[in-house]
Amino acid sequence: MAAVVNERFIPVRLEGRGHKDLAQQMDVRRVPTTIIFSPDGREKHRFVGFLPPEDYLKRLRPGSPENQVMPAGFARPRIYL
Repeated sequence: MAAVVNERFIPVRLEGRGHKDLAQQMDVRRVPTTIIFSPDGREKHRFVGFLPPEDYLKRLRPGSPENQVMPAGFARPRIYL
């Protein structure tokens, strides 16, 4: 799974407890939260929670129906870094 992720993305892991300000700016309410950004820094989609590897990889596929569904109560962050 790591090979697939590293091939298509630049993974960044952020420990929220040490970066509460950034987690708040990004509207991260639960962990883990995976946020996918476009090359120009815009948020494309996000998903929350632990997933089995095959489900996680499905969420990373462009155009995947799973990528279009936002969790209930989801609010897009106002600040993009």
